[in-house]
Amino acid sequence: MISANLEVIWEMQVMDAEQKAAEQKAAQQKKRHRYFYNFTSGLLYPAALGAGLAWIAQSFPAMFWNKEGWLVIVFAIWFITAYASWFVRLIEKHREKNGDEYGGGYLTSDIVDVLIVVGAFFALGLLASPYDRPQYTLVFIAVLSVPVATGVSLWWQGQKSIVLERKCPLITTVVVSVIGFGLNFSSVAEFWMNAIAVAVLYICLYFYLNLTFKE
Repeated sequence: MISANLEVIWEMQVMDAEQKAAEQKAAQQKKRHRYFYNFTSGLLYPAALGAGLAWIAQSFPAMFWNKEGWLVIVFAIWFITAYASWFVRLIEKHREKNGDEYGGGYLTSDIVDVLIVVGAFFALGLLASPYDRPQYTLVFIAVLSVPVATGVSLWWQGQKSIVLERKCPLITTVVVSVIGFGLNFSSVAEFWMNAIAVAVLYICLYFYLNLTFKE
């Protein structure tokens, strides 16, 4: 009888210790997730978007007087608008729980997104002063990276239905970027072709964001 009671007490103590260890591990994980969230929302995205706006402002006077410069600005604003919207969505999604669910996967996805933004501005020639000639083959690679990264991120998060719901703007953006890359890579693209491409990209972005912020 005594041994049975001792065994029960021992099992309860073991269970209590395991529960406390699990709670401590969960608390540490939430704390780590908050650090990730604060880094992304407080530094990573604001720094990238702020740098993008600064690069546009730096090059704007030199670009103002030529149509090629305006095309670069329009492309740059497309990237800024896309990722500013992603940033707003990030804050909206994780604000209530203070980033407790913002794990390493989210952080990795957002770091990739920021690298795409920086790469896009490099391809547009905006990192130089006043600016370099844009490399549209690289620009369209950066454009292609946007829907691909978005789709992969949503799919990885288990939001397959959202990917399917927004497949039209995502697929259209992929098609436009592939065509734009091909035309510029083969050196047959003209100004009006790239202008039409970016106009279609804005339409795709509008429909994508319209679906996103209806949730």
